[in-house]
Formats: sequence, structure tokens, C-alpha cells
Amino acid sequence: MKLFISIVLLICSGLVGYHYANKLVKRRVFYEAMREFNKYFKSEVSFSKNSILTIINEKNSNEDFYKLLKNNLKITNNDVVVSYLKKDELSYIKNYAENLSNRDAKTLVKYLEQHDLTIEGYLLEAKENENKYKSLYVKLGVLFGLIIFILLL
Repeated sequence: MKLFISIVLLICSGLVGYHYANKLVKRRVFYEAMREFNKYFKSEVSFSKNSILTIINEKNSNEDFYKLLKNNLKITNNDVVVSYLKKDELSYIKNYAENLSNRDAKTLVKYLEQHDLTIEGYLLEAKENENKYKSLYVKLGVLFGLIIFILLL
């Protein structure tokens, strides 16, 4: 019985480590989607003069960034939970989204160009954190499980 409980705790602690590592992956994917949207929206506004609603509906992506963007633009009222982002990042994204819809094309292109570097900075930080900590979280979870396994036996 002790062996069974020890194995279950080992697996559970490994899964907890994997869960925390997965948050880092989601954060990187979020900022990659944001960078892609920023570049795509900038080219669309520059050349085709499409509105933001048209562009978001064309994308019709199910990624967290697009869900959060739609929610901040009041297109949908779904609660989007992005627990892997910090509060200052959420406020930045909210400010970013609110300022997309109330500008003319020329000013909007300049606004999007200004945010290129900030988004790249967030993406670079997310990639660095993923490379540093992703495997660490999984290893720590398994190590913690092994310690419990040894103590219970």
C-alpha cells in the first residue's frame, strides 16, 4: 500500500511540475500571437485599410491573445483567464487593445510600430524564462516526488 501511495505521489508531483512548466510555454505562445497580430494588423492598416473588427474576424483564432483582445474591445464578454501573465502585462495589453480602435490609419501605424519593441521585449523575456525554468520545474516536481517516495518507504 505504501508503494502504491508513493508512486501516486511521485506522479502527482511530476504533473504539478509539468503544470508550472506549461505556464511558461503558454506565456511564450501568447506573446508570439501578439507579435504576429501586431505585424499583420500594421500591414492591413497600411495597405488595405480594414477595420480591427474585420481583421480579428478574419483571423478567428482560438488563442488566448485573440480571446483577450476581443474581450478588451468589447466584442465578446467571455472571461478570459490568463494566469500566466503578470498584472502589469495584463494592464499593458488592455491599454494596447483599447487604443487600437480609436485612431486613424496613419496614427495607428505609428502606434503599432512603437509597440513592436515592447512586444519583442516581452517575447524575449518569455523565451528566456521558458528556456531557464521549464525543465527545472519538471525536474523539481519529480525530485520532490522522489523524496516523498523515499520517505514513505
